[in-house]
Amino acid sequence: MLVRDTLQVPYTNSGSDVALAGTGVQVGDAIFGVLETNLQPGETGVLAMTGIWTLPIATSTTADAGDIAYWDKSGGKVLASGTSKLAIGVFTKGSANGETETEIAVFPTVTISAAG
Repeated sequence: MLVRDTLQVPYTNSGSDVALAGTGVQVGDAIFGVLETNLQPGETGVLAMTGIWTLPIATSTTADAGDIAYWDKSGGKVLASGTSKLAIGVFTKGSANGETETEIAVFPTVTISAAG
């Protein structure tokens, strides 16, 4: 049975501050999305799992258009390298050292590791 025909997932703001629209959010190990609206603490809204979004980038990050973008869950920023980070999409334009925002085409991704 189809639950939802969309690339959005429900998200509840479990923090004590307002979660702002346009904020990247990683849920667990494999879900990444961008908040579509502001959410008050305890309020439920949706995460968009696709689209081209302006997201914060670590200022030391450099990338070319088409490079894989990774999410740093603890820092809340995009990185260009992904050791133990979630791949969230691709850079749609180059990003230079010192920039604070970048454009990312967000795609739903799943990483599966074989059990050893």
